Amino acid sequence: MEYFRLSQDQRNRHAILFNGLINLLSYQDIHSGNILGLEHMTPMILSPSEYNEYPDALSRQIFVVREPLKQVFDMFVPDLTYKILCAMDLPNRKRAYYYAPQLPSIECYSEQSDANLNRSAIHSLRLKKECIGDNDIFRVGGINEHVVIVTLGVAECILRRKLNGIRLNRVGFETPQKGRTTA
Repeated sequence: MEYFRLSQDQRNRHAILFNGLINLLSYQDIHSGNILGLEHMTPMILSPSEYNEYPDALSRQIFVVREPLKQVFDMFVPDLTYKILCAMDLPNRKRAYYYAPQLPSIECYSEQSDANLNRSAIHSLRLKKECIGDNDIFRVGGINEHVVIVTLGVAECILRRKLNGIRLNRVGFETPQKGRTTA
């Protein structure tokens, strides 16, 4: 089975940012993906800019998706729960609805991954294949970054829809260490 990391395309310099998110959720909840502290519908004021772009997935502050990507998630995980964030750019009279999914968190991070010491910036991700199970969409647990993983089937479905501002990167698996003995 092949897996891909789903994230916001960082090349988009004008993607929106939510103001005041830290006032709604604790830092720990934001990074662990725990959205239960949010109201069912939460208005979020954006910094006004005529250049604001609204990608179909945001992952810099909190992982949220727009309606087309939510539909894909619902096809593969029908009982997924969401909290709605209404992104409002008041001076420009624009708004967009984003959905924060409560994804299952799986402790499958491999120490063979290339990351900084506190795991808040992961450059090359490797997973422990035996921990994943049969999950199609999940969050990597035990790290300080929003890392959402999807299977090949989900990735193909996303690519067929031609969504904007999304990046899919193949994820590797941990390899057995040669010369290690177990006691």
